[in-house]
Amino acid sequence: MRTRAILLFFLIAMVTPRVASAHAAFVRSDPRAGSVVTGVNSVHAWFREELDPRRSRLDVLDAAGRRVTGGRGTVDLQDMSRKSMRTGIVAFAPGRYTVVWEAWSAEDGHREAGRFSFVVRR
Repeated sequence: MRTRAILLFFLIAMVTPRVASAHAAFVRSDPRAGSVVTGVNSVHAWFREELDPRRSRLDVLDAAGRRVTGGRGTVDLQDMSRKSMRTGIVAFAPGRYTVVWEAWSAEDGHREAGRFSFVVRR
């Protein structure tokens, strides 16, 4: 009887679907994707898993595709979970901005990438 129970346990474990890892999927941002804002001086994006600070990056581009940050945004080392990236901007002129990000999971090494935009008004 015990052998059957063990075999049944392993059989169930083998055929039960496993949940795929979410990797370092984008969760939210400030400013929010698609928002219209005023007075922005930084962009902050949060992800589902801890990020690899050596490979993860975040850039902010103006409507002409030019980078408007002094350098690439990186993993926010003030965030002890290491699940966010931040970049500072001196000042945003009115217009549409696109945030392009590449998030490498420190947990499983997988890469996620994406973009979102927001508008700055006077």
